[in-house]
Amino acid sequence: MFQLPFQRLGIFNWFVNNALDFRYKKFHLISPQERADHLEQAVQRFEDAYNDSDNHNRLSYDMETGERVRKRHRFELKKGRTMARLYIVEPNGRKRMYAFIDINMNDPERYGGMMKPATYKAPEPKRYIRAHLFAQDPLRGATWYGPDYMDGGKKGDESKRIRDNWFRSSFAEESKWG
Repeated sequence: MFQLPFQRLGIFNWFVNNALDFRYKKFHLISPQERADHLEQAVQRFEDAYNDSDNHNRLSYDMETGERVRKRHRFELKKGRTMARLYIVEPNGRKRMYAFIDINMNDPERYGGMMKPATYKAPEPKRYIRAHLFAQDPLRGATWYGPDYMDGGKKGDESKRIRDNWFRSSFAEESKWG
């Protein structure tokens, strides 16, 4: 398929059906200091990727038409001082906690990182980044129920370091090509 040069570069966002089209914006190349300005767009991109994924969006039976249809889920972001809560709103209107998002600028590379909730009030105590809104693939580490469980680093210090910092090295490698 033919693409215009500015589409491949991700310079412009186009309006499609009165909504921003994020397909060409390269979120993984946004500098950590500028991520706060793009958080809502990153959540919208995550929602679109989640709804387009076969692993995350399940077919359901529509009683009116008698067909199996794919229903869309919405994500709502509620910001706090250092953490934001990401809720998933199912098609039937039920809202459930999906993840906590780190919005603390003390470590700008963690900004946008998704953590598994332990309760509705706090993320898990270890606060591992399991998925990242600004990663090249925002669904990496995201499951139907929230961010995925990860190995606890029982295999040694090197596996623990990789688990805790996987997102830092991916941004550094990707920005070399940008």
